[in-house]
Amino acid sequence: MSDHREQIVDLDTPAAAASERAQQVRGWLVDSGWAVPGGDVDDRHPDEVVLQASPHTLERWPGLGYLSLVVPLGDVFVAGDGTGAPRCPACSTEQPSWDEVMGWIDSGAEPRSTCANCGWDAPLGDWDLVESLAPGPLAVVLNPSSTVGRGGLLDAPGIARALGADLSVALGGRWTHVHFHG
Repeated sequence: MSDHREQIVDLDTPAAAASERAQQVRGWLVDSGWAVPGGDVDDRHPDEVVLQASPHTLERWPGLGYLSLVVPLGDVFVAGDGTGAPRCPACSTEQPSWDEVMGWIDSGAEPRSTCANCGWDAPLGDWDLVESLAPGPLAVVLNPSSTVGRGGLLDAPGIARALGADLSVALGGRWTHVHFHG
């Protein structure tokens, strides 16, 4: 059986402020109605405080049977099996080079990259990282389960995109989405 998680990675918080920011994010998840306290232990993050989707969140996404949320501190959040290079969000070309990606991880300085295919240019965190990786001091990790077969369809990436947008509006900063498949 596969393990799938949606990771919404904070790209802007300094590492020294990650613990305080994680507490702020947990508080916001509850205060905003995304989550309620409690939930099953997350086996990939067993030492983290676990929240679960609120009834409002469960109603918003038909097919969502259960959703745990944790806010682990980290350094690099990866896609797991089949991790690839970032993709251009304009034309889906896979690039930049792994040297650029590894330089971002090693130095902590986010580079800009230009797509050789279409010319799109942006900081690497603005590229499509869903099947790649993102260095960040913390992430909100969603572990959804589905009620598919009981009349629902789970849109876990849609949930992740919506949560990332809400986090950005409510708490500021840049957030990106990396899907984990292990």
